[in-house]
Amino acid sequence: MDIQNRFLPFIKSLTHDGLRTNHHVLFVGHGGLFQLMLPLVLTNIDDDFVRSHGIGHAKCVIAELHAEGFPCRQWGNAQL
Repeated sequence: MDIQNRFLPFIKSLTHDGLRTNHHVLFVGHGGLFQLMLPLVLTNIDDDFVRSHGIGHAKCVIAELHAEGFPCRQWGNAQL
């Protein structure tokens, strides 16, 4: 819960600013963190998807921020 309480406000602050300035953000971190936290912010990713697809070493997750949500476009090798 401590990680979630820090991660979600941080993402919210970046995504709110991103809607106004249209900039790119790169996150580098541990797969475990992203597997636990990204289903909470990405609109088309849930825990079942993460469990079935995982995320390997040095893999990318690409998401695009839109006014209607924050969908994932690529999760590792999976194009969405």
